[in-house]
Formats: sequence, C-alpha cells, structure tokens
Amino acid sequence: MLSSEVGSIWRKWDLHVHTPFSSLNNGFGSDWDIYVKALFQKAVEHNIYAIGITDYFTIEGYKKIKSDYLGNPSKMKSLFTNEEIIRINEILILPNIEFRLDILITDKHDKTSRVNFHVIFSEEVPIYQIEENFLHDIDFIKDGQPQNSDQKRKLKVNNLIEFGDTLKRQHHRFTESPLVIGMTHVSVSSSQICEILDKDIFRDKYILAVPCDEDLSRINWDSQGHNTRKVLIQKSDCLMASNPNTIAWGLGLKSKNFIEEFKSIKPSIWGSDAHSSNELFNKNKDRFLWVKSDLNFDGLKQIIHEPKRTFIGIEPEGKKLVELNSTHYLERLIIEKVNTLPSGEEWFDKIDIKLNSGLIAIIGNKGSGKTAIADILALCGNAKKPKTFSFLTSERFNKAPDIKGKFFKATVNWKDGRITKVTLFDKPIESESERVNYIPQSFLEKLCLPETGKGLFENELRKIIFSRIPIQKRLNKNSLDEIISFKTEVIRKSIELTKSDINLLNGKIIELEDQCKPEYRQKIYDEIDSINKRIIALYEKEPVEPKAVNEKNISSEKQQINEDINLHRHLLSNIDETIENAIEEREILNLEVEAFSKSLQAFWALDDYINKFISDQSIFLSSNNISVNSVFKYELDLDKLEDINYQKNKRLELINSMLDNSDISNGPINDLLVDDFETSIKLTSLYKIKYNILEDINVLQAMLDQPAKEYQEYLNNHLKWHQDLSELHSELEKLEINRVYINDFLHHVLTNHYKQREELLIKLYYQKLEILSVYKELYEPILKFKDNYKHQLSAYKIDFDAAFEMTGFLERFDHYINYAKSGSFYTKDDAAKKINTLISTLDFNNIDGVIKFTSSIIKDLLFDTRKEDDLIPKDVQSQLKQNIRIEDIYNYIYGLEYLEPIFQLKLAGKEIASLSPGERGALLLIFYLLLDNDRSPLIIDQPEENLDNQSIYSILVPFIQEAKERRQVILVTHNPNLAVVCDADQIIHVKIDKNNNYKVTCTSGTIENPTINGLLIEVLEGTFPAFDTRNQRYNVTRSRINKLVPNVEPKSHTS
Repeated sequence: MLSSEVGSIWRKWDLHVHTPFSSLNNGFGSDWDIYVKALFQKAVEHNIYAIGITDYFTIEGYKKIKSDYLGNPSKMKSLFTNEEIIRINEILILPNIEFRLDILITDKHDKTSRVNFHVIFSEEVPIYQIEENFLHDIDFIKDGQPQNSDQKRKLKVNNLIEFGDTLKRQHHRFTESPLVIGMTHVSVSSSQICEILDKDIFRDKYILAVPCDEDLSRINWDSQGHNTRKVLIQKSDCLMASNPNTIAWGLGLKSKNFIEEFKSIKPSIWGSDAHSSNELFNKNKDRFLWVKSDLNFDGLKQIIHEPKRTFIGIEPEGKKLVELNSTHYLERLIIEKVNTLPSGEEWFDKIDIKLNSGLIAIIGNKGSGKTAIADILALCGNAKKPKTFSFLTSERFNKAPDIKGKFFKATVNWKDGRITKVTLFDKPIESESERVNYIPQSFLEKLCLPETGKGLFENELRKIIFSRIPIQKRLNKNSLDEIISFKTEVIRKSIELTKSDINLLNGKIIELEDQCKPEYRQKIYDEIDSINKRIIALYEKEPVEPKAVNEKNISSEKQQINEDINLHRHLLSNIDETIENAIEEREILNLEVEAFSKSLQAFWALDDYINKFISDQSIFLSSNNISVNSVFKYELDLDKLEDINYQKNKRLELINSMLDNSDISNGPINDLLVDDFETSIKLTSLYKIKYNILEDINVLQAMLDQPAKEYQEYLNNHLKWHQDLSELHSELEKLEINRVYINDFLHHVLTNHYKQREELLIKLYYQKLEILSVYKELYEPILKFKDNYKHQLSAYKIDFDAAFEMTGFLERFDHYINYAKSGSFYTKDDAAKKINTLISTLDFNNIDGVIKFTSSIIKDLLFDTRKEDDLIPKDVQSQLKQNIRIEDIYNYIYGLEYLEPIFQLKLAGKEIASLSPGERGALLLIFYLLLDNDRSPLIIDQPEENLDNQSIYSILVPFIQEAKERRQVILVTHNPNLAVVCDADQIIHVKIDKNNNYKVTCTSGTIENPTINGLLIEVLEGTFPAFDTRNQRYNVTRSRINKLVPNVEPKSHTS
C-alpha cells in the first residue's frame, strides 16, 4: 500500500489495460518481455501512476506481471534502467477482472450484446485468494439436460479450454483456439459474483464497475430490459464511462430521485481499454482518468462517496489552478530549534511537513499544539493579525523572560520556489503584503460580537468585495476604498459645493429666525412707541416766531446781510440734501461693490479650478495624443466686470471723502460762491462745507441788531427743529416698514428659505446617492456570484446591498448640545433615547426619511417638544455648549456627514447588528469560504467554536469543500468529524508530549491512511459511535480500528 504524507494529490490512472492473456482480443502478441517493457515505458511517458491490469475471466496477466517481473529484480534490470525501475516502482498495479454476464441488452440500434462487468481488487488481496476463493467459486453453464439441472463448471482456465473444445467439436464453424471459443461463449451471473464477494476476506477490498458505452441520460428506459439494466447498475459501485452526460447522470445530476432508484451515486472511472501496444494509455487521447487520493486501492475507493476525487479529461481544473497560481500555495513547513532552551524543553525540532494544495485539516486534542502550527504558518505568510494570535503571544509561548520563540526558526517553501524564514519571535513586516489570509479564533470571535465586530466586519467585507472585482476594473488601485475614492472624486467636489450653499443659507435662516422671536418684534414695537413719544415731545417744543421786523426801517447794509444769510441758508439746505443723498448712495455703493467683489472672486475661483482641471486632464489627454484645446475651449474675460468694479470703488472712495466729518473746523474754505457750489462739494468734505456755512451765518448774524438777531435765531432753531422732526419721521417710517415686514412677510420669507434649504438637502442627498451607485456597481460581481451559488446558499437567504447608514450622529450631537439646559434634549439619556427612537423609525435610504429626520431635529431645537400638545418655543443658542454657534449645529444636521454609504449584508432580512454571534459566524465563514476571491492560502482556526452543530454541517462542510477547489485551505479543528466529512486532502495530527519536555510531533497523511484513521478515532469525542456512521463511507471497520487502536473502547455518544 503506497501512501503519502502530503495527502491526496491528483494522479493519472488507467484502470483498463489488457495483457496478452486477454485471448478474446490480443493485439500484443505472445512476447511478454516486449509487452511489459512497452507497458511500463509508456506508462512513465504518459505520467501514469496506477494501472488496472485487465483480463477476461482471469488474473493470469496480473499474476505474471507481479511474480515474473515486478517480483523479479534481475528480470526488471534486464529490461529497464535503474531510473526507470525507480519510477515503475511508484506505479500502483491493481487486478481488474472483466466478466461477460448472462444478461443481454439491446442498444438503440437494436443490436443485442452481453453486458461486461468489472471487479477491481485491492492490491492487498493475495492472488491465490482471488483465484481460489473467488474465480474458482464462480460457475458457468456447460450443458443443459432435459428436465434436469444444468451442468456447470467452475471458472478455471482448463474448464474454459474444455468448454471451448466441446463447442468446437459440436460446431465446425468455430475455428479459433478452444480457450478463445470458451471465453467467447461463456457467461456468468452477476448475482453469484456478488454473493461470493460477500466474504470477510474480500469485504471493503473490491469495487464493481459496469461499462456504459451509451449515454445513459438519453437511452430509452421504457423497454423490457429496464429492470435488468437498473439492477445491474444498482449493485455496481461505479460506471466505466467517459461520456460527460453519463458521468453527470451517474452523479444524480440528471434525476431528482436518482439515489432512491439506483441506491447510490455512481461515479465514473475510465481506462484506455488497450488491446495493443499502440493503444496503451493513448486510445482515448483526451479522456484520461485522474484520481485525487493516496496511491492505493483505499484511495480509489474514496471516489464512491467523494466523486469530486475523480476527473475524466485532459487535466483537472484544480490541478491547473495550482500550477497557474503557484505563488499562492504553501508547499512545505520546516521548524527547527536553533538553540537549547534554558528550561530544557523540546517543543519544535525537526518538524518537516509537506503541505497539500487542497484542504489541510490540522487536528488534535485541546492543548495539543494545533493552533501553534496555524500561528507559525500565518507568521511565515506575513499575516498582519499578530494581536489575535493565540500561541505566538507575549502571554504564552513568547512570554518573558524565556521568550521561547527566539530559540526556533520556521521555514516555508512556496510552490513557486520562494522561501520564507522567520524566528518564532518575529513580527509581521508592515511594509510587505500579506501572503496568507489568517482567521484566528479570537479574531473570528471579535467579528461575531456586536460590540466589537462592526468595524472589523465592514473591513473584511470590503476586502472580499475587492477580491471579487475583476483585475481590469480595479483601475490600478490596491483597495476598495481607493477605487471608491477615485470613482467618486468629482461627486464629492460637487457635494462640497452644495454644502457650502447650505451653510450660506443657514446663516440667512438664523437671521430670519432671530427676527421671528417675540423679543425681536417687541423691540420694534418699543422703538416705534419711543419715536412717537419723541415726535409728540418735539411738536410741543416747536420754536415760536418772534414779532416781525419792520423792513422799512432796515438799512441797505442790514438788508444785504439778511440776503447773505438767506443765501447761506439756501446753501445749507442744499448741502443737507446733498449729504443725505450721499449717505444713501454710499449704502447702495457698498452693496454693489461687495456684490462685484464676490462675483470677481467667484470667477477667479472658477478660473483656478478650470486651470487645475485642465492641468489634470492634460496629462491624461497628452498620453493619448489628444490636445486639450481640441476637447475643451475656455475663455474668461473679466475686463468689463473689473472696470465697472473699479469705477464703483472710485466713486465710493469719493463719496467717503465727501462724507468725512473728521477735523471739519480746521481752516476755512476759500471764498464760497453759489456758482462754485458743485465744484466745492467735490473738492472737500460736505460736513466741512456745512460747518463753514454755519460759521458764516453766525458771523453775519452777529452784524444784525437785536430784533433781527432774534428772528435769525428763530429761523435757525426752526430749521433744526424741522430737521429733527424729519429724521424722526424717517426713522419711524423705516420701523413701520420693518413692522409690516415682520408681521406680514417674514413668515413667508422664512418658509421660502426653509424650502430652499430642503431643496438643497434633496440635491445633496441625491449627490450622495451617486456615490451609493458606485458602491452598487462595485458589488455587482458578488451578486453574480450569489446567483452562481444559489443552490449552496439556498438555506441561507443572504442579500447584498449598498445602503446609507446613520454613523456617529449621537456622538457628534454630544459635541454641540448642553444637556443641562431646558429643552427637547434635556438630560443626555432622554436625548439619546429620543434620537435613537427617531432613527429606528426612519428609512435613510429614502429621501422622505432624511427630510423627516432633519426637520424633526430642527423642530426639537426650536421648540420644547417634550409635551406634544404644548410646544414651547426655545432659543437654540441657549441649548448649545459654550463656543458653539447655531451655524455649527445647523450645518452639521443639513450637511449629512452622518449619512455614510456602506455595503450592507442581510441574512433572512436581518441586518448584521440583529444577528446572533452564531449567525454572524456563519455569514463570515460563507464570505471567506465562498465569496472571497483571494487566491492566497486561507487559514481558519477552529471555526466550529462559533457555530451550532447544524450550522457546522450545513455551512462548513459544503462551503469548505467548495473553497478547497479554488484555493489552499488550512483548517484547525479539535473536531475530526469536520475533517472527515469535509473530505480533507491531508490530515496533520499534532501532539504535545508534556511528559517528554513538551516535545511536539506531527503525523501527516490522507483520511484513508490507516495510521491517520487511528489518530482520527483517538481524537474523536465518543470514539466508535461518532465514527460508526462513517465506516461505510471511509472504509474504517471495527476490526481494523481494533487492530490499529486496540485499547480504544466504545463509549456512549450523543449526536
């Protein structure tokens, strides 16, 4: 029995090769040396590792090859080189006896023929037992007698010759040799074959195969031979077929009730059916039989229950996958001690494990060192989860002061020839990429816990989504976040512009909300009342005109003075009007200059943006020989705008100088003439002119007599009184306008601003929705993958989506609100409850939900809503923390920073946060085993710890089997049931002998390996009862177990 510590590997087998003893069709001739030399040399040439030596009704050819050649070293040396002999000795030789049954089948062409039936024996069955206890117990009918039993003979070569000789005498047309005639016309019963094989010496050491030349998925099963054909297939272990439809039919893929009708699935095997040297391993060029197993009969027998272990074709996809992706497969692990530990402990020394490219199960009892091997492999693969390692930690193996890891080094050989060396105290190299994906038990537990797993879960999901994005669509980016950032760059800039507009509008809204406050309205009323009182008081103080002056008695000189005074009064009236107009013009100019300035700044910013845009695009366009100007022409002419702005500023500068009232008494104005008035006001301050006019009036009035002076003083006072009255009426008019605005229009203006803000909010939401569409585009490959595996996922209703998630709102809200202040958010706990209730009732993937949320929060700020039937207006600023402005919280609420696009995953309609740890664990394992498209080795430490028994067998088993077809999977488990039912390609049993200085030993092989069988049973909880259900499937019997592990006794077991 040939077994390999590397486990089950793909090898090319040919289970149907005839010898010169196949007398019915012998194209080899009679020279056995020539035959044997051709057989093995061509086997080596075609890379064949197992041959089914086939003859009709006999094993004479198998016996001769085993005894006269393979068992005769001198004979072998005479035919082959030493190098050839070494390779030949690696070839498994199995006896295959081809029978012709006493059953006639009619094919679709109405041709009737006997059915062939193959029995392939284990190489462990001695030749004499096959002959004496099987072949020589089979009967064939030699003659029939009237009203009597048939005359039968045993299936021996001499009896076949005698039978052929009889037929030749009786029928002169039979001209071949008696043996050929005998073999041609003899037939045997499949029922008798099965009865004879039901002996202890043969049990579990043979397989039955029926050849199927036709497409069994398309033949007519309605004929009289229906049950005859069916019974023969029912008792067979497998089919001999290479037709893809027949292969699929035998696996039950063409019928819903196949197992019920045919008792078991029927995997297909194949061979060249070579009858001449030219046909050896070459008869069916593109249809080779590949078997993934140990190189022995037990390995072959695994295909009965694990049909994926066979492939008929040029080369298995799994084998090609490994060869094409050799950088992603671990090939060998060596652990050595570099120095003696002070404690004298042995631990790892001279550990050398060849690693399988499929599913490796590392088993052992608890505390046996399984996880140590996983940690070491992960460290060699630069896995960057050292904080979640279970063995290579500062609390265990590398605990001070010993730090045992310094005394050991590990070497990993990769399949592409690269070698990685580390000490067991090393840390992952952050600057280098991970070469394995390690899921330690503690990391898996953290991911499963709601309080710690959300961020980790999201990160892992992003990695898996990235792995599913085709290389050509990754845009030369190294992560999903980089792709998203690149694809949403323009959208995010648009979002920032919209948020800027919202912020500006919030400032205006805050002003309007201030004006809506009762105290603001009351202030207007109070000011109006105050002005009215001042007007009434001013009327009461109107100057009284003195008695008129008799102008006839006034001298001409005095009359001239009066005329000069009147002229100055006229000038004074003009200057006051000019000042008033200038003030009004200055107000308008200030607004216009500010508007022009903003417009210019906007155009300058646009110019900068466009220039940067052109600069960025020019690199891309130039690389494709495209001129920027041929795609985009841009011209910005600000001359007219800048000229108008310049003129406005110059005019404002002049007005400001005209209204300069500083130092108005410094020096007189030169002769002030009416004709020069317009010129004068442009050359100096209007207030200075007014001051000088008033000074001139005072000088002129001093030159008058007393009555005239009194009258002039009256005129001065009345003018001043009239000016004061005009100012009060003007101020009152403005206040009245403001009052009417507040009472009649402010609500509508504020409502309109609210509407504008809502429109900007909707715009912002849909801009963020564009980012969400990028997310959906990126997870599309996963949706396709889900459809491809809908059968495997049928028990788990998994839904993928990209959605908005409320992220960190409460935490940020904390930053703004003073919970000690009266209002809707009084006390932190009540505020959190209120907000969480609101969030839980809204759908943030719908714009209505977002509008409802923002408006509800704003309403709660503007009013105390704790009593729904009694809303009390509140001052927003009074509810905020010190140094927090209303703009800050408004901008946050309407900026939607808390609304983040995420990849969302649901199980049976439940979101991640609502899943139990077990359900989370199930989902995670589905990700890693099915969805993750990463080719690097996947190392999972004890995944069953977070699953119930049902989930273990409904999720782990089928999904692990699926994953191992695409990547190397290393599974650490203390439950060997998992390794067995997953059909691990390699079992590594780890054991720490604590009574022998903690010496670690590793034993490796296939499930079918007897030593591994024994170790599996040793570790199994419940021993025999747990394994009994797998006896049939894995060829482990109680007698064999007792032989391997004699001290193991059955004990009670609960499934």
